[in-house]
Amino acid sequence: ILRDADFNKFGTDNLTERIKTFLSKDAELRSFGIELVKRGILMHGPAGVGKTHKINNTVMQLLGDKGISFKLAMSDVSIGDFTDFLAFRNPPEGCDKLFVIIEDLGGGEQPDLGMRTMASQDHLLAFLDGNSIPHNWRHIPIVIFSTTNYPMLFLANLIDRRVEK
Repeated sequence: ILRDADFNKFGTDNLTERIKTFLSKDAELRSFGIELVKRGILMHGPAGVGKTHKINNTVMQLLGDKGISFKLAMSDVSIGDFTDFLAFRNPPEGCDKLFVIIEDLGGGEQPDLGMRTMASQDHLLAFLDGNSIPHNWRHIPIVIFSTTNYPMLFLANLIDRRVEK
């Protein structure tokens, strides 16, 4: 997790280096039998602090000509719809990495806060855990960036390590 106060200490350059290191270990991790090599990063803080800017800069630095990225606004598309989209498409020939940017977790209009929200959180957790990432995408490393202004909605269920100042 990178909070707004952490951006100066763990800025884009450091984040970019950490992701580069992760991507460089793909073959090594797969040699141990790990089928899906993925990393998730959740950035949280008040609106306007620069979460999306940091992510966009990092992705642009790392994308290269063989990577692919998708940007999802949670108010526009569900995780279930996105995984269905991936399931029916193969990565482009030669694609060597996938970046997924999930904007505004827990934000936007949520008219039905009952079962729909619980189902959405289940889809999100399954996606972040890699359980719902289609098999046709699992041969390339995947980095999932997420932003939220409401971390308390997710911290209890999503986080296994915190980066704090």
